Amino acid sequence: MKTIPVLLVDDEPHAHQYLRKLLSKHPEFGVVADAYSVSEAIDLCEEHHPELVFLDIEMPRANGFKFFAGMKRPPRVIFVTGFEKFAARAFDVNALDYLMKPVSPERLATAVGKFLADYALRTADSNDPSPITFQPIFQKIDGQTVSIFPPNILSIQADGNYSTVRLLGGDSLFVYRSLNEWEELLTPSIFVRLDRSLIINIHQLSEFIPLDRNTATLVFKKGAETNLTIGRTAMANVRKALAARQSVPLE
Repeated sequence: MKTIPVLLVDDEPHAHQYLRKLLSKHPEFGVVADAYSVSEAIDLCEEHHPELVFLDIEMPRANGFKFFAGMKRPPRVIFVTGFEKFAARAFDVNALDYLMKPVSPERLATAVGKFLADYALRTADSNDPSPITFQPIFQKIDGQTVSIFPPNILSIQADGNYSTVRLLGGDSLFVYRSLNEWEELLTPSIFVRLDRSLIINIHQLSEFIPLDRNTATLVFKKGAETNLTIGRTAMANVRKALAARQSVPLE
């Protein structure tokens, strides 16, 4: 899965480990580097070009605010600190959010949700007449709050009141949410319900391969490892959706 590059900046190694653990519940992000000082953070930004930086404030030699002075075009920053006194100044430098240590999974989910909405607006294709719904969907899994970014969803298959959500790159999540609930949350011009048990992201469909009159294979793009075999009803609905989108030939 292509992930959004993230840089962690804190002088304490255990803080890096803790944030990595929390971020593992948010597969949209990939930590590209760890910095232990502001000067190191600036150098690593030049090397890795992260979209998001989790930045401590109280560090030896230079505090987190010096990061902004050293960057011509700083990436989005979420401050992570043990001190409330810096909150007003953090927003003066246009920080996206301000998290207090120890960061809770729920508070992190809210912060990354803000970032994903902001990121999507900045990177959206202005020529697309049907833009994807960019607001993240929050889901409890094993007691943890996970954010699911709709453009990363390939398909959703029902299993009673549960569903399996397949993501870009082949990852999947098994969640307590019915297909009807998913239908209410997702943009219908992009997420098409093919039958009683399946929703797909038509924007991520690469090939539609009829096998016979009653079955076909759906091949998804961007490195997805899992293809789907569908039946006659779903085939008819795929043809309708593709015709409406006019993205790939139907023959």
